Amino acid sequence: MSGKRPIDPAAYQAYLQGRYYWNKRTEEDIQKAIGYFQQAINKDPNYALAYAGLADSYLVLSLYSSAPWQDTYRQAKAAAVKALEIDDNLAEAHATLASTRAGEQWDLAGALTELARAIQLNPNYATGHQWYAEYLICSGDAEKAITQIRRAQELDPLSLVINSTYGYILLQARRYDEALAQARKTLGMDANFYLGHQLLAEAYEQRGMFEEAITERQTAATLAGESAEQAGRRALLLRNAYAKKNAKAYWQERLQLAMKDAKQSRDLPYELTDSSPYRLAVLNARAGRNEAAIGLLQKAFNERDYGLYYLKTAPALDGLHSDPRVASLMLRIGVAQNR
Repeated sequence: MSGKRPIDPAAYQAYLQGRYYWNKRTEEDIQKAIGYFQQAINKDPNYALAYAGLADSYLVLSLYSSAPWQDTYRQAKAAAVKALEIDDNLAEAHATLASTRAGEQWDLAGALTELARAIQLNPNYATGHQWYAEYLICSGDAEKAITQIRRAQELDPLSLVINSTYGYILLQARRYDEALAQARKTLGMDANFYLGHQLLAEAYEQRGMFEEAITERQTAATLAGESAEQAGRRALLLRNAYAKKNAKAYWQERLQLAMKDAKQSRDLPYELTDSSPYRLAVLNARAGRNEAAIGLLQKAFNERDYGLYYLKTAPALDGLHSDPRVASLMLRIGVAQNR
């Protein structure tokens, strides 16, 4: 709460409930959060933090549902702007606007500037430090990103989202053993947090531990709502591919499954599917199909697939950086600085 004026206690309670559900990061919970933030606004129409919470909910909704990002970002931006009309010094709203700017305009530099301002306005805003860290790692500044995510963790040590984000930043920084440890720590807090299992799977893959990765991907998918039968079938195909051949066969099978998903619209959060242009590009690169990967990276740019921000730091794409087309993409999204 900003402390500038009294807040209706019922509105504040609804706001806290909204934040609780927002942090759970499932489509159902985010929709609940939207409802609670709207309740808070209805009880106190000048409650800036409630508008900021509403903005944050729409901001992440497209990652955990089939909602088009163009629609959810528009709603997020409108709510954040409303929050700033009420309180221009509200850090939460500035942080949300930073993310919409990055997503809508490929303006990484502008997003970093806006997030720095948010942190200056409220140094104790954990999510601000988290999001700042995420964009910093995309720019290639691993040291500063890790400093920021550690600060977020200090401020909110029980946040599953912040703890899993810490692990992903360690992955991008190529600190794989630390990423494994962080994934296990996150799951120690909540063994049913599907993003923790997804993080652990990706860390295992970087260590060449594909059997373990398959198990974790299967667990993540079932926790996120996929049927046990379907998740088990996918896991069996991956195990057979890896057992009969090698790691490359594993990636080729992942690619084949992802291409089927792209046609059939697998009903899972963006974070767990491989059917976006960026994620398909990564799998093509892993499978040795570089031309296809580059074409998909260009498609990711055209469709504003936010995953493209990891173009510089994704280990699978290192071998493509020397291609002029990829170098041009890095320049256009603002990640072309020397690491």
